[in-house]
Amino acid sequence: MKIKRKSNSAPALAVLAAFSLTAHAMADPVTYVGTICNTQFPFVDETGIQGTTERSNFTQPALWEYYSFFGTAGDNLIIEVHRTTDIADPAMQICFGTTTDSTGILAFNRSGGPLCGSQMGPYIDGVDDNNGIPHGEGGLFQDPRISVMLPLTGEYTLMVFDVAGREGIAEFEIHVSGLTGAACTDSDGDGLTDVEEAALGTDPNDPATDNDGLFDGTEVDLALADGSDCPDPLNPDSDGDNLLDGFEVFLGTNPCNADTDGDGIQDDIDPSTLDPGVPGDEIELELRDVALIVDAIAIGLIDAPNTNSAEGRRNAMSNKLNTAANAVANGDFAGAIDELLSLLAKLDGDPQPKDWMTASDTRDALVLEIELLIILLEFL
Repeated sequence: MKIKRKSNSAPALAVLAAFSLTAHAMADPVTYVGTICNTQFPFVDETGIQGTTERSNFTQPALWEYYSFFGTAGDNLIIEVHRTTDIADPAMQICFGTTTDSTGILAFNRSGGPLCGSQMGPYIDGVDDNNGIPHGEGGLFQDPRISVMLPLTGEYTLMVFDVAGREGIAEFEIHVSGLTGAACTDSDGDGLTDVEEAALGTDPNDPATDNDGLFDGTEVDLALADGSDCPDPLNPDSDGDNLLDGFEVFLGTNPCNADTDGDGIQDDIDPSTLDPGVPGDEIELELRDVALIVDAIAIGLIDAPNTNSAEGRRNAMSNKLNTAANAVANGDFAGAIDELLSLLAKLDGDPQPKDWMTASDTRDALVLEIELLIILLEFL
């Protein structure tokens, strides 16, 4: 995840209403939105982490947005919160450590300055531009920015809240720069940090670990969007349909469904992967194409006593394929299957009847093609 915002004004602490630590003696649980890392920098709109927070909630820490990040002592951290709701007035603060509830968290207390809860380490920095003016229109008051050298190594908490004094939901983006730890390093630029890749078992130095044409981060994003573990960045063919995940995305088929159109025909053999059913004219054309391939088979691969006989058998195989194509064109799908079965009997390696081709990769490929055509014809 990443963040964005901006402000060149100093923290305007005195203008905020004071509230005391004792006012929050009763702890409210807080939930972290996620973990943040570096984003595009210089900051560009719509490239940060999108967030929302209830307006005028700076006295209610349980309603703030909480983010964690790993910082290294000496990191020159810049965080900018860019308002995307005009009437929002975003503010933020950073503390060392993390928390599970709102006990003791104060926002820019005029009497004592910002504090952190008992579960957290020291307050590091905070800022509010004290102005609801939209980004880029505020002159002195623009989007708040924190620029600080981190003093400690470990987990930090960023808290974002709103002080606009209006009701409703404020929208913002967060942008970050300067984090150097491994938790924010993406060595191969695939959208996953090296730490995330180590947890997943993917290669932090190879953007497409399984060589399926999709970046590891893309596969993880697709899986998260689907609420599943598919596609799998460690499996080039996540749905087992003999098509690479990246190729399926290119084709528009589903890399997590071996039969995208749900017609019972696996994507790798379906001539119309996005439309249920099998068009007969597609099979007819495929039969005629296979017949042309047979016409070009080397005579030496035909099992016959002489060249003339070999040419005759090759012609007979081609004729059976064209006869099957004619049957499909006439709607006689059963007749087409019979023709192909009789041809298959001449190529199956069984001595009875005697095969017309010697054992070879060419014969095996032809057998597979004929078997596939028979399967497709059975759907018609």
